[in-house]
Amino acid sequence: MEKAICQIVRAAKDMFGSAELAKKIGVNQKQIYAVMAGTAALPFPAAMQLAELIKADPITVTCANAALMEKNQDRLEYLESKVLPLEINRIICIM
Repeated sequence: MEKAICQIVRAAKDMFGSAELAKKIGVNQKQIYAVMAGTAALPFPAAMQLAELIKADPITVTCANAALMEKNQDRLEYLESKVLPLEINRIICIM
């Protein structure tokens, strides 16, 4: 199953386009595609800017982002517990 941050970034890219999204959250397009592929997380400030841009709960977005690269199972479970499925669905549906 695709990780939550990948879904969120993909929906934001579909809404704004990769170049505009990258510009709005202060990263390059390569980073946008790496997150969508699940190979890299956004820098923390970019994740916060993304949450503000899409009017989403910043805890959900930043925890989803951090969970993407977390290797420690206990920390991963904690982060994923903060990523609310209903909030993810709301984010994706409104975009």
